[in-house]
Amino acid sequence: MIFSAIVIAVTIAVLLFFIITDKRIKIGKKSLGLYCLVPLIGAVVLAIGGRLPLKELADYFVSDTAVNPIKILSLFLSMTVFSVVLDEAGFFTYVANLAVGKSGSNQRRLFFIVYLTVAVLTVFTSNDVVILTVTPFVIAFCRQADCNPIPHLLLEFVTANTWSMLLVIGNPTNIYVASAFGITFWEYLTTMVLPTLAGGIASCAVVYVLFRKSLAKPMSPEKTECKLKDKPLAVIAGVHLAVCVVLLAVSNLLKIEMWLISVSLALLLIVCTLIYLAVRRKPFSPLTNSLKRLPYEIIPFVVGMFAIVLVVGREGWCERIYRLFENFNPVFAYGFGTAICSNLINNIPATVLFSQVLTSCATQVESLSAAVYATIAGSNVGAYLTPVGALAGIMWHNILSHSGVKLSFGKFCLYGVIVAIPTLALTLFVLALVV
Repeated sequence: MIFSAIVIAVTIAVLLFFIITDKRIKIGKKSLGLYCLVPLIGAVVLAIGGRLPLKELADYFVSDTAVNPIKILSLFLSMTVFSVVLDEAGFFTYVANLAVGKSGSNQRRLFFIVYLTVAVLTVFTSNDVVILTVTPFVIAFCRQADCNPIPHLLLEFVTANTWSMLLVIGNPTNIYVASAFGITFWEYLTTMVLPTLAGGIASCAVVYVLFRKSLAKPMSPEKTECKLKDKPLAVIAGVHLAVCVVLLAVSNLLKIEMWLISVSLALLLIVCTLIYLAVRRKPFSPLTNSLKRLPYEIIPFVVGMFAIVLVVGREGWCERIYRLFENFNPVFAYGFGTAICSNLINNIPATVLFSQVLTSCATQVESLSAAVYATIAGSNVGAYLTPVGALAGIMWHNILSHSGVKLSFGKFCLYGVIVAIPTLALTLFVLALVV
C-alpha cells in the first residue's frame, strides 16, 4: 500500500507540474502535452511493482459493462466528431459572428450575447468542443473591437463548464457517472435541469459583477460578413447531430447503449461527408482536418487514470474516503469533495474515484441518488476552480497563452474561486431540493 501511495503521489505531482508549465513534445507536425502521458507511466510503474495485475486490468477494459473505459472514450470521441465537422463547415464562427454582430458598441450586450450563445452551443455539443472552437473567435473579436477580452473569455469558460451539466453528453464525467449508475438520458435531464439553470444564472451574475466596470466601456467593432463556409456540409453534420441526440434520448426504450448510437451516427457522418465531398469534387480537407482535430490526448490520459483509480479501489481506499463524508450532508459533501479532488487529479479521474466510492459503499450512503448527482455537479463546476480541474481548463489556458492573452495561473485560480464557490453552493442547494 505504501508503494502504491508513493507512486500515485509522485504521479499526481508530476502531472500538476506538466499541466502548469504546459510542457509539450513534437510528434511530426503535431505537439502533444506531456501531462497526458504521466498517468499512463504511473500505471506502468504500478503494474511493474505488482500492484496492478495485468489480467485484472485487461478484464476491466474488455468487460461488458456500462463503465467500460473503451465505451466511455468511444462515446466522447464520437460525439466530438459531429462538432469538429460543424466547425470545419464554419458553423461555430458563423453563429458567433451572427451573435456578436447584434452587440453594436455595447459591451454589456456583447457579454450577455456571448453567454447565451455559449450556453446553447454547449448544451448540444460539449464544453470541450465549445472551448476549442469559440475561444479563438472571442479573442480575435475583442482585439478587433479594442476591448478587454478577459471578461468575455472567463464568461465563455465558466458558461461552458456550467451548462455542460444539463445533458448527459455534455461532459465525459456526466457520461461516466450516468453509465456507472444506470441513469437514463431523461432521468438525468429531469434531475439536472433546475440545478443547471441555478448554476448558470449564478455564474453569469458573479462574472458580471466582477467585471462590471470594464464592461461599461464602449467598443468599436468592425462589421464582418456572416457567411457559412460550407452550408451543405453544416446541414449534413447538423442533421446527424440532431438525430444522434434524439436517439440518445430514447436509447433506454430502444435498449441500445449510448456509445453504440453515437459511434454509428459518427461513422455515418464520415461516410456521408466523404460522399458529399467526392460528388461536389471538393478537397477532402474538411474531413481529414476533422479527424486530425479529435482530442486524442484524452486517450492515454484517461486510460492511465482509470488504471490508477483501479489500484486505489483494490487497496481499500474507497472505504476510507467514504468515512470522511459519512457524517455530512451527501449533496454538499460529495459536491464539494469532487470539486476539490478534481483540482488535485483532474475531474475525470476524480469522478471515476468518487463513483467507485459510491458503488462500493452504496448500501451505507444516506442518499445514493443525491450523492451521485452531486458528484456530477462538482465535476462540472469544479472545473473552473483552477486550470487543473478539467481538460477543458487545460486547453482553454493553453489557447490564451499561445494567443498572447495574459492570464496567470494565480489570477485564473483567484477568478475561479470567486465564481465557482457561490455557483456550486447554489447548484447543490437546488439539487438538494430536487432529489
